[in-house]
Amino acid sequence: MRAEIISIGTELLLGEIVDTNTPFLANQLSLLGIDLYFTSAVGDNSERLSRVLKQAWQRSELILTTGGLGPTQDDITREAIARLLGEEIKVDPGLKEDIVNFFAQRGLEMPPTNIKQATLIPSATALPNPQGTAPGWWVEKDGRIIVAMPGPPSEMQFMWQNEVFPRLQDGAGAIILSRVVKIFGLSEPKVDELVAHLLSSPNPTMGVYAKLDGVHLRITAKATQRKEAEE
Repeated sequence: MRAEIISIGTELLLGEIVDTNTPFLANQLSLLGIDLYFTSAVGDNSERLSRVLKQAWQRSELILTTGGLGPTQDDITREAIARLLGEEIKVDPGLKEDIVNFFAQRGLEMPPTNIKQATLIPSATALPNPQGTAPGWWVEKDGRIIVAMPGPPSEMQFMWQNEVFPRLQDGAGAIILSRVVKIFGLSEPKVDELVAHLLSSPNPTMGVYAKLDGVHLRITAKATQRKEAEE
């Protein structure tokens, strides 16, 4: 399965916040044996987000998005997914009730703008978010999956661990395991020369990187069982 991660939010492009969601998800995908091929960040712009989603739909089987599920006008992830799939977005009474109750438990009334967080398209299933007011979406269509999750890391990670990871785990049949060997006293070109005959291996794969504490040789293996990958 080819996976892609799209981080959504203009604040990411302005450097106002650091994207910690992508590294977290990349690590989690490796535990599932799912190959991550692409990552990208896009601002809160309808045209550009639609273009990025369309490209992801054409080249990936699993698309993970974070951000853009809030109640404001610049939260446009749901609308972009609905437009991509040509489906109508509608308010779900059950989701609306959940959000109303979320505010009521805090002695508040639900602001009218939050109603957009209670919407679904026909191919989407809501992913509960007890940490906030933004449910996620699990979308399946034409052999592909889109998972839309909130941008705040605490909400995203909770949803991933409790809703998304278990669903993907049911269909996972592999594990990706990486190990790093630190090498001292040799330059990066020299290490590259010594392992050149191994670098073209499709499994395990290898990479050579110059770091402050020496040269790192990364070895990554994919197998159906952890023991097999370690060997």
